[in-house]
Amino acid sequence: MAENENDVRVNITIVNTTKEKEIVRCTDILCSGVSGLEVGDLIQSGDKISVTSTSNNRIFFEFEGAQTKYLFQIGCTCPKSSNNSACGYGNSGLQCYQDTGTPVSFVFHLGKTNKADWDNKCQLDGSCPDYGACS
Repeated sequence: MAENENDVRVNITIVNTTKEKEIVRCTDILCSGVSGLEVGDLIQSGDKISVTSTSNNRIFFEFEGAQTKYLFQIGCTCPKSSNNSACGYGNSGLQCYQDTGTPVSFVFHLGKTNKADWDNKCQLDGSCPDYGACS
């Protein structure tokens, strides 16, 4: 079922900027449904994908490098009762984001250093919920 564009709460852009210039494959999607990404989908080196969600719950994704087997994990949310939050685990490349407003946009540059975390929209403190912690 296609999402109604007016109901989108989260816009996520994932860019494959891995140093090894390798293909990455989505190996996991947890907690909430999304449009634009399924387990098994590939992102070629240098390419990007756009993912949306109408959920106000947490969403988690995992990508694996085809050759290196490096894992890139992502978490984000746009709740109705508190601030927007996102996290890149390891070098998932979370960029600065707005912690208020709907829809929220999160950008991840896989293979790059994170610039923000769960409680800090443009500062890296290392604060993240456990990967896959749906609530």
